[in-house]
Amino acid sequence: MNSLRKSITVILSGSVFRLVVGVLFTPILVRILSQENYGIYAHLMAVIGVLLTLGPLGLFDSVRKHVAEFHEDTEREFTIFVAAIMLSVCYAIAVSIGLLSVNKISYIVSPEFFPLLVLILFSHNIFQVLRGMYYGRRREQIAEIFLSSRKAIYAGAALTFATLGFGVYGVIASYTAALIVVTVAIFVFLVPSLDRGYSAFSPLPTADLNIVGRYGLTQAVGGVSAMLLYKTDILLVEYFGTSTETALYQAALLPAEYIWFVPSAIQMALLQNASYHWSEGNIEQLNSNLHKGLKYAIAALILFGVGLYVLSNEFVLFYYGYEYRESSYPLQILLIGTFFFGISRVFFPVLQATGWIKYTELATVITLLINVALNLLLIPDFGITGAAIATSLSYAFLFFAGILLFIQSEFTLLSWQELLRLGMLLVVFGSSFYMLTRLFNPSPITTLAIFPAVGLFLFITFAFILGVFREAEVAELVEAIRATSSQK
Repeated sequence: MNSLRKSITVILSGSVFRLVVGVLFTPILVRILSQENYGIYAHLMAVIGVLLTLGPLGLFDSVRKHVAEFHEDTEREFTIFVAAIMLSVCYAIAVSIGLLSVNKISYIVSPEFFPLLVLILFSHNIFQVLRGMYYGRRREQIAEIFLSSRKAIYAGAALTFATLGFGVYGVIASYTAALIVVTVAIFVFLVPSLDRGYSAFSPLPTADLNIVGRYGLTQAVGGVSAMLLYKTDILLVEYFGTSTETALYQAALLPAEYIWFVPSAIQMALLQNASYHWSEGNIEQLNSNLHKGLKYAIAALILFGVGLYVLSNEFVLFYYGYEYRESSYPLQILLIGTFFFGISRVFFPVLQATGWIKYTELATVITLLINVALNLLLIPDFGITGAAIATSLSYAFLFFAGILLFIQSEFTLLSWQELLRLGMLLVVFGSSFYMLTRLFNPSPITTLAIFPAVGLFLFITFAFILGVFREAEVAELVEAIRATSSQK
């Protein structure tokens, strides 16, 4: 558990930093770009998001899984690295050709952005391999530093170029430049630490090409489906509606995804941790780690999900401005589905690392098909509200499908006692915070300045009273944070 707690703490600290940068970046960008241009930017970022998931074809997860499994074999680690780099370049070429072909048939993006998208694709593929190496070694803090640096460089450059009048093109060019710079930097940092027993004259590492590629391709089915699951809606909103409607929906979608940052950190740490314990036959420790991860993830989703749900109107008005007020209701709908999806992100990696990957990917593909069908059915009549309903229903379906798989596995979910405590925390905290905020009706700025702190106090108080958290757990968490800080 100490190793997992350390990994989660490291990844979470990086996620918090990137979240803060994103929270500061978005409202400034919204006010620099027009609403129509922000809709174009949202559409482009959705396309980039799909490309960046499709491009590596699961290499990040495959590399970190196999490096973790062969943690004592440095020569095998290097051949895995070489195989993954070869595959990453081949995949980038193939996806670039596919993108060009599709764009000629169906006008997805303006041709002026195509060279940038290709550069993003190649750089990101290589970056994911390098990042996976550090995750597999369970040295996530190094990868997180580079990942956070990329976010900071992008945000600073994008706002600068947008202010200077370069518009959406300047923002996407900044994203490209930040990715290239950080990819080169992490490559230079990693290579000296490798046991380089392979040269250009060595035979192809066919065995590792096979295992890395096969697992990655299987993982990519679910990865691409998961990405499309929360990008299909915005692409279809753009298709059926206008850039303005896309901007309004993006304004709802983005904060809904913010509440994932704790489950995402746990997800990132669990795959390599589960792979390591699975290879050692340590099922008991694996179950223990999963239970801790689930409890912390659900508690975080309750805190941030309830807080944002109750204060959604005030948040949208303050964060985006009055012209985005219509985003509030879709945001509330999305938060319900996001709660289920956030929990799924914690236990799915354990299934994927232990032989259930084909079933999890099948569940994700089926969910994607349901999502597309619901969006096609609801968006034409209900607009962005229909998109939010379709996405939330899809997230809930994926959660229950995952639960059915987990029941059949050798692993266990939380006990009924823990689930009861968490359920009571949701009801008690949610109802108390809602009633408290409705007793007063100050301005949005005053509301957001006072009530988040009040909500945090209520959450912590109820969590300790109900026994969700205990003093020993808090002490362990503080110690993990101290240990992580001292290493940095």
